[in-house]
Amino acid sequence: MEHRAITRVNYRARIWFIRHYETGKWKVSVFESEHNHPLCPPKYRHLITANRVLNEVDKTQANSLRACGVKTCHIMGYMIFQKGGYDKVGFTSKDLHNQISKTRRGKVKDGDAFAALAYLLSKADSDSLFLGNFTLKDGRLDNLVWTDRASVVDYECFSDVLAFDTTYKKNVYNKSLVIFSGTNHHGQITIFRCALISDERSKTFKWALKEFLEIISGKLPGGVVTDGDRAMRETILEVFPSIPHRFCAWHLHRNVIQNIKHKHFWDNFNVLLYGQ
Repeated sequence: MEHRAITRVNYRARIWFIRHYETGKWKVSVFESEHNHPLCPPKYRHLITANRVLNEVDKTQANSLRACGVKTCHIMGYMIFQKGGYDKVGFTSKDLHNQISKTRRGKVKDGDAFAALAYLLSKADSDSLFLGNFTLKDGRLDNLVWTDRASVVDYECFSDVLAFDTTYKKNVYNKSLVIFSGTNHHGQITIFRCALISDERSKTFKWALKEFLEIISGKLPGGVVTDGDRAMRETILEVFPSIPHRFCAWHLHRNVIQNIKHKHFWDNFNVLLYGQ
């Protein structure tokens, strides 16, 4: 994507303030009101960001209609008709969508922890090998780990290599999704366990790994593969001191591509890394 060209038009309109140190009062020192471009026409004034706002009455009405099942686009149309035009509403359709989405996320945030724990408890009722644990911080769900029967059985069979990855994130909650995985006899990815952690510090990783050890009854993997995170390396050295630790091939390959711009080297490196 190319950058847009910057056009300078010698725009001079401005206002400066200075503060008198003895009196503490502010006064205008420079004021130039002349513009060298056309101003926004009055009919488009309501589209300027500074002029767009949903007041509390608009928010309450929009949330009430949405709770009754009315679509956001229909709510916008109703409010435009109610106020007598687009320029009388005071906000755009995008502003309304953002407000309703924000309200919905707020409601989910207050109840999603209980919903998640209730779901895991229901799974435990139907799966005798389903295991999970969680921690709280200030009365809120902080870290969460879980695994089911299929994952436990897969680990018993395919625990030669354990991949420990935190690449995935949830934007709404800002928690890392940690996936403990391996490879089965068909070369397919197999999930051993999942965790949602509040941060990527050594202390949190240590908790997640120790919980993993409890679930697998202390059976250690043949090797551990990670993305090279420093806190993760320190944790593995402490929790799995005798287990070989290697960096993920995908991350090694990506670092080579980013730092060495030589295709012949890439080809030779791939042969060494992947054997092909």
